[in-house]
Amino acid sequence: EERQCCTTVMQSAQVTRAQVGDSVLLPCNYKTNPLPETTSVFWRDSNSSVVLDIIKKKPDHKTQNEKYKGRVFSFQNVYNEGNFSILMKDVRLTDSSSYECLVLEVNHLQILKLTVSVGYKTLHQRVCSDDDVHITCNTSCVRSSWRQQPVSSNTAPTKTDI
Repeated sequence: EERQCCTTVMQSAQVTRAQVGDSVLLPCNYKTNPLPETTSVFWRDSNSSVVLDIIKKKPDHKTQNEKYKGRVFSFQNVYNEGNFSILMKDVRLTDSSSYECLVLEVNHLQILKLTVSVGYKTLHQRVCSDDDVHITCNTSCVRSSWRQQPVSSNTAPTKTDI
């Protein structure tokens, strides 16, 4: 008897957006009851690096790529419900990638795309001296220098673009 194998693929990749430093949930759900105790799930990024392996419904952090160690976790208490989502903490720009979640026993493949951007933070700084204050930003910020003017009730620091 010949066994047919088929793979269920989510047709369009779900896009998740995050900013550097955020925590992000990457969902992977397969609803069929009951899932065998031998169910294994393999999370991979676009370079085929191991994001997380779940072997026989147990997370295996030993096989995890170094760049994900200590940052990617799953929720073992919901595996029996078919939820193999992962939480990625302290997201980095280099985490922008496509991710695949393969539920092996049922040949279910879910593809996700994570887009990471640099967030903008507002800086509030009160200057109480006659010294210049220099603020340097990396990545996509505009480099600026702030100069304090003599203190009076109607003056504010002025911005000089470098």
